[in-house]
Amino acid sequence: KAEITKPNLHVTRENGDTVHLTAERAELSMSGTQLSSAELFDNVVAVYKGDTTVTTSRAIYNELQGTVVIPVPVQLDSPMFSLSGNRLFAKLDSQEIFVTNGVTSTIKPRKK
Repeated sequence: KAEITKPNLHVTRENGDTVHLTAERAELSMSGTQLSSAELFDNVVAVYKGDTTVTTSRAIYNELQGTVVIPVPVQLDSPMFSLSGNRLFAKLDSQEIFVTNGVTSTIKPRKK
């Protein structure tokens, strides 16, 4: 296990997608040299592919399950929409995101 203060991580997934993560604190669990899970706390910001931002106060990543769980209020902003809710569950392989509990959303007009 490792605890990191003010992590600033750039992750490139196997498919080439990029994620930039920042937070006030992170707890990482390793299996050998591989990351098996991570929990990020306070001012958590994830920027996906440079244009989609997820903001929250806590996020939990599980490598084996290929999931991210955000059990607290979350805000998601992209060029096409903005939405918020009180919980997020994401399946990374299929790129499915489920936002639940008190969801509000805004569809943005296309930029010309």
